Amino acid sequence: MPEGESKLRDFQERVRNSNISDYTLLSTDYLNHLNGPIMLFDMVGDMPHMLEELTAWRPKSYIEHFRESGFPDKDLAIEAYGLAPKRFREPLEEIIERANKRIMDTIDVLQLHISMEDIEGIRTAAREAGIQLREIIRQANAIIHGHKDHLRQDQIDEIMAENARRKRKAAGEPRD
Repeated sequence: MPEGESKLRDFQERVRNSNISDYTLLSTDYLNHLNGPIMLFDMVGDMPHMLEELTAWRPKSYIEHFRESGFPDKDLAIEAYGLAPKRFREPLEEIIERANKRIMDTIDVLQLHISMEDIEGIRTAAREAGIQLREIIRQANAIIHGHKDHLRQDQIDEIMAENARRKRKAAGEPRD
């Protein structure tokens, strides 16, 4: 058995009784960083002042999340991340980047709706973002557990195009 493969197997054994997948060496605890904005999107439709909390949110890398977390096995999670197979780590990074972009874009859209006092626009944008982010988190969770269940590029493109249309509409720009 090659040394790298042996090291991976040894590490998989180390994480076996933790909240880190012994298959992918990734932890779903990272997804908690995305749950905060989703919860705030759920509330901002009825409480627009919650946007202030949303604007304070910033994306965090996997390592940053664990360094700052109270996760009991955070040092193990950080070490495991460096050994996580690329076939899981890279799709997770890609999907988290999509989530981060969706959150930041939605914050921009919400700020626009709030400045226009467009309550229905606030509710619609926040609700749609919550739905899309829950789907992205479901897919990230599948990746963390070793499943290949995530969006195709054409599905990603459609989500991004819809987001751009929503932004233009909120800004009063003509449709495409």
